Amino acid sequence: MEYTFTDAIGKKYHTPPGRKETPVEIRIWPNVDKSAPAPSDKPYLGNCWVWTGIVNPQHGYVSVWYKKKYWRLHRLVYHLINGPIAKGMVIGHKCNVKHCCRPEHLEEVTQGQNTRDAIKDGLRKAGLYSKEVMS
Repeated sequence: MEYTFTDAIGKKYHTPPGRKETPVEIRIWPNVDKSAPAPSDKPYLGNCWVWTGIVNPQHGYVSVWYKKKYWRLHRLVYHLINGPIAKGMVIGHKCNVKHCCRPEHLEEVTQGQNTRDAIKDGLRKAGLYSKEVMS
């Protein structure tokens, strides 16, 4: 199958006809450091698995091309391990490490719960979000 796409920094790629897309697992895991330290405030979670490759400078997340669209790395890993993500749900990091993709550190939550967790953990300030998110 033929693929043409533009990556996160605007570079265009083209896969010639007849060439298959490289399996996503081969593209992900060589760029993950599975020996990164556990979060200092949550050592019980164990080591983080941290992405060491290129990060999108616009939003600070890792984007991975998979099945004709870009995925945020943590969402893709969760999807590959646990199956489809329910509509309206987001994938939160229990460890609060944005580039961590260790499956045990990822959880499916509502956007409201993700925001409350970020406020509780000191990653966001309270009072800047709608009442719906805070309830």
